[in-house]
Amino acid sequence: MKRVFISHCSDDIAVMEQIKPTLDAVFASELAWFCTYDNSITAGKDRGPEIRQELAACDAMIAVITDSYMRSVICLAELSAMWAKKGALIPIVFNGDAGREMLEKLYGEAVIVVNADKPDAGRMLADALTKHFGIPAERAALAHGWVTAAQSNPDLPPAGHSPRPYIGSGSSYDSFIRYCASSGIRRIQEKSLDTEYMQKQLVGKKEVYLVGTTLKGLLLNNTDTFAEVLAAGGDLYVLIANLHSDFCEDVAEIESFPSQQPPNDLFSSQLLTEQERLEKEFGTVRGQLSSIIHKAHRAQQPGRQTGRLFFGDAGTLVRQTVTAGIDDGRNLLWAWVSVTMPPKRAASGTMSFEVEAAADDFNDKNRTLAENIKDYVREICGYARRRGTLTEITPQGVIPEHFPYDTPAYMAHAQQEWEKVYADAVQDSKLRSLLNPDKVLIEVAAQHPLRDGKTPDTAFRMRLDRAAALYRELCAAGKTCSIYVPGSLHNGDSVSLSSAGIGYLMQSGAVKPEDILPETVNALFKGSDGVYNSADECFTAAQLFRNGAFGALHCVCSANQMVRKTLFYWRFGVVPQMHTVPDDSFHSSLYELFTGVPDVLLNDHDWQDPESHHFRRTHAERMPGFQEKT
Repeated sequence: MKRVFISHCSDDIAVMEQIKPTLDAVFASELAWFCTYDNSITAGKDRGPEIRQELAACDAMIAVITDSYMRSVICLAELSAMWAKKGALIPIVFNGDAGREMLEKLYGEAVIVVNADKPDAGRMLADALTKHFGIPAERAALAHGWVTAAQSNPDLPPAGHSPRPYIGSGSSYDSFIRYCASSGIRRIQEKSLDTEYMQKQLVGKKEVYLVGTTLKGLLLNNTDTFAEVLAAGGDLYVLIANLHSDFCEDVAEIESFPSQQPPNDLFSSQLLTEQERLEKEFGTVRGQLSSIIHKAHRAQQPGRQTGRLFFGDAGTLVRQTVTAGIDDGRNLLWAWVSVTMPPKRAASGTMSFEVEAAADDFNDKNRTLAENIKDYVREICGYARRRGTLTEITPQGVIPEHFPYDTPAYMAHAQQEWEKVYADAVQDSKLRSLLNPDKVLIEVAAQHPLRDGKTPDTAFRMRLDRAAALYRELCAAGKTCSIYVPGSLHNGDSVSLSSAGIGYLMQSGAVKPEDILPETVNALFKGSDGVYNSADECFTAAQLFRNGAFGALHCVCSANQMVRKTLFYWRFGVVPQMHTVPDDSFHSSLYELFTGVPDVLLNDHDWQDPESHHFRRTHAERMPGFQEKT
């Protein structure tokens, strides 16, 4: 009678709890068998001598192979001993490919894989028990039923999740494994991702982002997948580098000449060829986007809204090629990141890794890899949106042939946009002037910080004094005037800027109290966001101007901030009359000329979007208890 050694890892208690009753029933009294799970070895006793003794006595083995098993020195020693004896062995691999390649080299087709993808596993085990151990077919069939149940059991140990370190690994390697587990890294490889697998991960996601240099290969290989994303109601954002930027020129150069500088004539011709390649890839991408949107709408199901496709300019911000799907409902991100390192291209042997983990927008500290990827793709999308280069692609729409990049082109594009903004503001302001010629609104730009947290400082007082003088001049000319002092409660102050400014005007006696608008105006138009920068001031004043039936709006501010505030007013549909005071200890002329004004003209036009850098910056600096909206 054969004596069978049941080889398993001590970590796999849940698996052995499933197997043990079946072994009792299948073997009955016909076979003698040894299993450490069956208390054959007393806890705390040295296992070595008895295991060696049993291995010598047993002439057959059933090996329960898991990821933990393949990381156990003792388990592999047991397996090797039976292989050396040429004893009968049935290797059962649980839920994955742990050790499968090695086992198939040793035992060929005898390896039995227990997972949902192997429907014949139960029959194979029953046949092996009869063939190798002489178990009657009717009892061997019990093992068939157990495998069928185990294949659908969610408690099976998941592949690649063993708490054991790999054999021979040191503390640094163990730390790496722990980092991958905590960061959600599921795999690392040097080849592209399987199309069917990517489709499974992305279809059904609320947002899908593709970020890369041109993304030609990704779009060509996964056109149907991205069409299905849209057809299922997800939004798809495709963001590529600016073809005419230094970034693409540098990429073309390093991919052509990775090691040394060639002669000038060869360099020029070869570089031109590389730039032409990028242009062709850009054209291919446009064609694929058209194909994706048309396929999505053809596949649209009744009663289901097709998602939206956006195409935008990632500028020079591309660092790696990222494919990311975000499911906000489950707070989950899945991403495939290709660590592209020129002169290599993503498709020619650079490392890629898969991430799947929670991406919590409220986690301001200890950002995980998943959360950083989520921030990365959304920030690049916001970058394109702020610069006006994020275009929605529709079946009837035109896909941009290029993104503006160089300064003259950017400025020309911006000038056309601002000419229309200004023309609309002029037309509306003229109409209101005709309807209400004698009613005037005066806005006084506030200044933080307050003196001792309670009263206006020198610059703020000068603006208030200038506003009071303007008020008297206009009233003397027969106008009806109202003064608005903006500004919510700022960090470090005990009263709001509005309250401080109103109190100063009241105390001066230069303005009738009924002509000073109350502090509640801030919340009326800005709600809980408050008034925390010059754009907020202009937005609120513009709303007052429209809702209060005023015919003219005057703004009193510092000389340095005048141009930027004028632009904000135009953006909000008002052409103001500007008045300045010379004292300005807060605003820099050079900053306004080279950074502030150009940024408003080209990038962030009104600072009102909660995703705006300036919205976040000014609120974080000035608003007590500020928390970003998600």
